[in-house]
Amino acid sequence: MMRNSFVRVLFMFIMMFLLIQFRYSILNAVLRMTLIRRFAVSSLMRMPWLRGLFMRQMFKY
Repeated sequence: MMRNSFVRVLFMFIMMFLLIQFRYSILNAVLRMTLIRRFAVSSLMRMPWLRGLFMRQMFKY
């Protein structure tokens, strides 16, 4: 009985650690993607010449 509870606590610790690690990396990636997209859209809306430059860069390759 004691060993079973110990294994369960250890499993919970491992799961919490993995969840925290992956949660921070996933949140970081999602936040970075959304921030970059929002910043790009706002800058494109604000500056039409930047949009032309961006399109030229995209279609040059």
